[in-house]
Amino acid sequence: MTDKLQFRRVTGEPAEAEVRTDDVEFPAGECLLARRVWLEDDTELRQHRVVPGPMRSVGYDRLDNEIIAGRLLYEVSGWGGYPPEVACLYGDEAASADPYALFEPYQGEQLSQVGTHLLTEEQEAFEVSLLTGLCWLAAAGIAHRALSPDTVLWDSQRRRMQITDFSRSTVFGAPREAITGSPHWVAREARPGSFGGVVSERDDIWAAGRLIFFVRSQGETLAGRGQLAETGLSELLDGVFGPPEGRPTASELLVDRMRQPDPVPPGAGSHAELKAELKEARRRFWEARQRKHPGAVIPEEAAEDGYPPPGQRPADPPPGPDGDPATQVDGLSRKPRERGFRWRRGGG
Repeated sequence: MTDKLQFRRVTGEPAEAEVRTDDVEFPAGECLLARRVWLEDDTELRQHRVVPGPMRSVGYDRLDNEIIAGRLLYEVSGWGGYPPEVACLYGDEAASADPYALFEPYQGEQLSQVGTHLLTEEQEAFEVSLLTGLCWLAAAGIAHRALSPDTVLWDSQRRRMQITDFSRSTVFGAPREAITGSPHWVAREARPGSFGGVVSERDDIWAAGRLIFFVRSQGETLAGRGQLAETGLSELLDGVFGPPEGRPTASELLVDRMRQPDPVPPGAGSHAELKAELKEARRRFWEARQRKHPGAVIPEEAAEDGYPPPGQRPADPPPGPDGDPATQVDGLSRKPRERGFRWRRGGG
């Protein structure tokens, strides 16, 4: 089967391609489906699309999350330095009634399938690789918020893990929203009924610690501190399972405790030419999203990207109880934002 795709690459350049498609679709995140496609030069990609039916509006949000996370990661990594520890966005079509994202093929198998069989040296490589990926997320200002053995892959040949499925991701500074899922992988501050506060680079550390224990213990469920001592993880994971404000960062775990080099080079995300292209790509993204969701609140950061154009920006909303502009979202008074996103640019 063939299809014709018109999209924009992650840097913003328009592209058009005749592709071969695989009719088999499979889950790709919350309210998302994926299929394999091949470009004319046989480059294989994953096409992520929104599920049909009553959950389609949620799927739009989840797809937007993936697109924004992919662009921020590309921005902070710069030219040719994209970290293989995180899924790589190739391009997207955000403006049509049937939007989609294109990703490079994932590398590895779900940790839920292979994580209980890693050898000692592979376990150590997994820990370094996982924290490396989280350092890059922190540099981009992104929290994944759904790390688990189903969203983290292990590539035994390359001896490297890969973080996938950014459908529930958000950026630092956004109010936390509830994440549904097993309490084994969702920290208390993100669970329904107890979520609160704002997202930071420490949000993913709780689940990362659980993943490290999962691999080191070959699949045991963590129920008490004694298990950390038995697996030799007491020092590495000290403070990881406490309140978010007291948790170590990924960099502190990797660099200070494991004595590994910082994977994020100084000045990451400072390439002026790339930043200009991505700014234009983001402007088009805001424009397309407003067409899809006319009633959505336009975040302040969109103005920095040139959208809406000067003279077309809406009046400020009325002040909330604290004197700041506010809207009611899920019963909470929050500053205007669009589905929880606040842009944070790497490199200043």
